[in-house]
Amino acid sequence: SSDLNCGGTGLNIGAHGIVLDCKGHSITGPGTGTGIDINNFNSITIKNCTISDYATGIGDVSATSDYIFIDHVDVSGDGSGVGIELSYFENSNITNSIARNRDRGFKSVGIGTQGSGNTYIANNDFSNATEYGIYFEGRWVSNAVFINNNVSYAGQWGIYSAISNVGSGYYHVFSGNDFTNSTNGLRLFKI
Repeated sequence: SSDLNCGGTGLNIGAHGIVLDCKGHSITGPGTGTGIDINNFNSITIKNCTISDYATGIGDVSATSDYIFIDHVDVSGDGSGVGIELSYFENSNITNSIARNRDRGFKSVGIGTQGSGNTYIANNDFSNATEYGIYFEGRWVSNAVFINNNVSYAGQWGIYSAISNVGSGYYHVFSGNDFTNSTNGLRLFKI
């Protein structure tokens, strides 16, 4: 029912099946840490939040999570850090969100036997990234859809994405993404 000013991590998700609707309120941090830490839980929805002054706006970097839904979230920054960072996640949607002025707007890494896939990333503004608008890499990444994302003015790549070379039937879909004035537009490679 009100804005939060937090030191360290803003909010820690503590169970499966949590819906966090900030209803337009903000979570403001000390300039370090993570605004919302998903903590390896599944079936998590985060929506209608503004998260500022954190190195990472929303993060889950150490474990496997499925069914993560992020919608209408603003995690814009000051030119550093990562807006949304999810590793080893599947069956998830990141939509209608903003992560401008970061090193990386959205970052996902899936390595080892865990992967990142079956993901829908659409209608987001990840512009003005000093490095990558969207960074999606790892040995087991597959089946991602990137539609109508603004990744303009990226310092290195608008979208930098790997796709698994293990097995068959893996795909990525790219449509309607804005790469205007990015140093490089799209890099897609098999690993």
